[in-house]
Amino acid sequence: FFNVRFNHNCVHRSVMTPDSLSAGADVSVGSNPVSSRVDNDGNPRKDTVPPSSNKNAKKLAIGAALVGGLSVATISAGSGMTGAVQKEVFETEQPMENHPRAGLPLDPINSLDPLNMFRDVAQFPLSPFDVPFLWVTPRGGGTAVRDVMKQCYNLTSVRDLGIDTISPKGLQRMTEFRLISDERKDFFHSPFLHDAALVFTKKHHGRWFASFRHPNEEELSFFTLKKKGGDPDIQNMSFMDYLNSNLATSNWLTRFLVNKKTGQVTKDDFQRAQQIIRRKCLVLLADRKEESIKHLEAYFGWQDLQGWGCVDQMLKEDLEEEVNVAPWENSDEWAKCTELNQYDNMLYEYIQELYDVQGNLLQMDPPFGVPEDYSWYGNAGNKP
Repeated sequence: FFNVRFNHNCVHRSVMTPDSLSAGADVSVGSNPVSSRVDNDGNPRKDTVPPSSNKNAKKLAIGAALVGGLSVATISAGSGMTGAVQKEVFETEQPMENHPRAGLPLDPINSLDPLNMFRDVAQFPLSPFDVPFLWVTPRGGGTAVRDVMKQCYNLTSVRDLGIDTISPKGLQRMTEFRLISDERKDFFHSPFLHDAALVFTKKHHGRWFASFRHPNEEELSFFTLKKKGGDPDIQNMSFMDYLNSNLATSNWLTRFLVNKKTGQVTKDDFQRAQQIIRRKCLVLLADRKEESIKHLEAYFGWQDLQGWGCVDQMLKEDLEEEVNVAPWENSDEWAKCTELNQYDNMLYEYIQELYDVQGNLLQMDPPFGVPEDYSWYGNAGNKP
């Protein structure tokens, strides 16, 4: 996991694996922040698209409003859903060849940004060359998702092939050995998002998904585990002492998404982080693990080969390993965490809303609606 050390002006990062965490060691590795929905010719199936309905129209309207930066509550309170979001002019990135979305205007993510090596989350059908990528966030529930994928779905990670992708050096070796095109692997995972994006190629793009947890809960859980692991820097600290020190995090999620190592996090950084998450990431929630696994099934077409009992057991074991803490939402520590992570708290609220919208869209056949008609999700334009 990350041992993220942020203050208001600088970032220090190291990575701690679960094994080294339990042993009390801090292992520093660097600082940086098939689908069945196609026909026999590989084209999107059109015969299975359900007729439009008020229910689907409402989902589309909520989704269009949300990705435009409005909350579900805001759009529900308005009378004209389709007029709530003003169409904007965006830059255009290089689309998938012959994809029905070719040429559509997209958000202003620089065309040279490595994150463009990830497909847009709403871009369907999946290419057989796309590679699932799990971004493992600190104490966000990603390791539980990884274990379920391996144990219950019999999926092979690059790490199973002998390359440890939890470090930038390991990701570089993955590139050198051209494992992105190795047919033995089903996915790979890493805490280093921008380094991982550089592994992909024009042929093998990434499909990014990640599990998220409330930033304040992550902070407390991480502090507790580090103290339990014997970290000498915090052994004599209370949680409030830790929060008042330069060891506590400061909007690490927003920083990592926009790759901003130093300086103050701004509103522009936050808004860009929203765009990146909406455009590129299938979001999962640590406090809704079972449902999140169902989202993965619907998105990637995976099947639980051992029955749902395997997933239940794996998630139960993960829950037993969680740090048990008393409710503290109204405490001074909670208020201090919120102060330190103002933008991350706002971003998590956005992720929760986005999770529900994506869940609704995944129920469609194909997911996210008719492939030729989901441009509103990517460019925040009006949905007719």
